[in-house]
Amino acid sequence: MPSVMNMSTTPAMQQTLPPSAVPEPSRRTPGRSVVRRTLSSSAYLLFSWPTHLIGFVLVVIGVALGVSLLILVGGLFVLVGVLALARGLAHTERRTLRHWMGVEAPLPRPIERREGESGLRRAISALRDPQGWLNVVWAVVIFPVSTATFAITLGWWALVLGGLSYPVWGHYLYDIPNNKDFPEIIGIESYSGAVTLYLIIGVLALLLLPLVTALLSQLQAGISQSLLSGRAYLEREIDELEQGRTAGRSAEAQQLGRLERDIHDGPQQRLVRLKMDLARMERRIAKTDGGSEEAAQLRIAVEQTQEALNELRSLSRGIAPPILVDRGLVAAVRESAARGLVPVTVGAGIPERASVYEPHIEQAAYYVISEALANVAKHSGATSASVELTERDGDLMILVTDDGTGGAHLAKGHGLIGLEQRLRSVDGTLTLDSPDGGPTVLGATIPASPGAAASG
Repeated sequence: MPSVMNMSTTPAMQQTLPPSAVPEPSRRTPGRSVVRRTLSSSAYLLFSWPTHLIGFVLVVIGVALGVSLLILVGGLFVLVGVLALARGLAHTERRTLRHWMGVEAPLPRPIERREGESGLRRAISALRDPQGWLNVVWAVVIFPVSTATFAITLGWWALVLGGLSYPVWGHYLYDIPNNKDFPEIIGIESYSGAVTLYLIIGVLALLLLPLVTALLSQLQAGISQSLLSGRAYLEREIDELEQGRTAGRSAEAQQLGRLERDIHDGPQQRLVRLKMDLARMERRIAKTDGGSEEAAQLRIAVEQTQEALNELRSLSRGIAPPILVDRGLVAAVRESAARGLVPVTVGAGIPERASVYEPHIEQAAYYVISEALANVAKHSGATSASVELTERDGDLMILVTDDGTGGAHLAKGHGLIGLEQRLRSVDGTLTLDSPDGGPTVLGATIPASPGAAASG
């Protein structure tokens, strides 16, 4: 039976245990931490230089040979080999940074491979990878930087070790005839004075060693990170922005749906009840007083209530009609087409079910179609129109066509700029072909990702 004292506590257990029962993490003294960082930084600066030297020589020779042979087919294969070599050197540098510096240098995403590529094409496609050429640039740039940091680090350690150990070996040099050491050159003739000077130099160099090695290692590591992982950091930021935008779109879609339900269940129902009460009072007064002034005012109030109710219903449909959530985009478009003053035919090349796409995609598509049909009814003078919904290469394609007089264009003040801005919010594009005399063809393309229901 294992001893209770040997059992490790999990994070969940630590949350439930009292503070006195949770073991404190091990604490490192500041001096030990400084020594550890100084040794790690020095090891990184000293031991990485041979790798940088070998990589620089091989990469420069390989690039020169590959470029000179580009007139032949073999030059491409030499360059592919150079990129593979640079990629291996970059992986070695990433492991070195992780081991000695405790720094992560993430690998950017590789380029997408095209389907059906042969092995030869796949090998040559490495030439299209920008990170491969950044690895080559890094191998060339890091060598002079590494050479400088290596020399400074090695010289600084020589000052520290030589200065502090001078009392042990200095008298051998001091007793050599006709040999002038640094203290003698600056006028210090006694051996004790030379020992004192070297000890002062050694102590000062030792005190500055952590700062010097930290600055040099951060400089070298920063150059490596920027060239080897700069794209990875940008990709990470883009992913975070995409996730934030997706979350914002989802929240907006849910909020619009909630707003529509609140309008339907709240003000809209109260307006219906108010209209019924006013109509009942109007009929009652009309029976008793005939065509009195009060009955006429109540009749006007009933008409205004009906107009407000119609406007509220129209607003509710423009936000997020219930049929769009319950039955999907195709059913919502068919209902919108049936309400129009111009006969509209709807052709659907996408599944006729709810949640084929993400909610913000379907809401944007419905908004574009409903507004386009409203413009057809108001401005085109058309006798018929059609709506086509299709999907091509992962994009939702929308075509709204009418046989009107044409002459529409994407300009401020003509009502279509709002559609273009709405599509831009979902990375969509709007096209318009409307010559004078018609017909008018309005097209919208929306990058569409399958919704949860569709994937299920």
